[in-house]
Amino acid sequence: MTVRARVAFTLCVSEQLMPELFDDESGYLLAKKCITMISSWLSGEAVCGHDLNDLLMNQFDEGIFAKIDYRTKKITDLAYTVVGAATSYAAWHAYRAEKAFLPEGIEAITEEFVQWLVDEAGKSQLFDTTFVEKTYDYLTECYRTDDVADLGPTIDFENLKQAVRLKMS
Repeated sequence: MTVRARVAFTLCVSEQLMPELFDDESGYLLAKKCITMISSWLSGEAVCGHDLNDLLMNQFDEGIFAKIDYRTKKITDLAYTVVGAATSYAAWHAYRAEKAFLPEGIEAITEEFVQWLVDEAGKSQLFDTTFVEKTYDYLTECYRTDDVADLGPTIDFENLKQAVRLKMS
């Protein structure tokens, strides 16, 4: 599967948890910004690794990871973790596509990160196993490659979700 297809897969998985953030307006808007920026990168817009990384945690200690309360487990923490993980994964690939230096934290990401993200998302009651499996199958079928570094063609995220839903019906 191409790089963009793998990033799109993590985005489909993480977007499922967005309803858990409806009661936290600022957190929801931040997570939505992460999803929108990843979607923009998928479609070939000028989004760089730094742009994505800045959504995780910036110099002012603001970002999706700042929303996680590690002292008390809240339902929103899982959603922030998964959306942040998808953003981290997209940033990793964006930096690599740019042949740019990988900042601390991003340099530790590997392809195994995708399975961890799916496992984390699977802890949510909102996780739709069938949709995730169909998304994976669709992306594997349409974006097959033998070169794991192949960026592949651009992907329209909304069209991807519609195509998967059509396959499910």
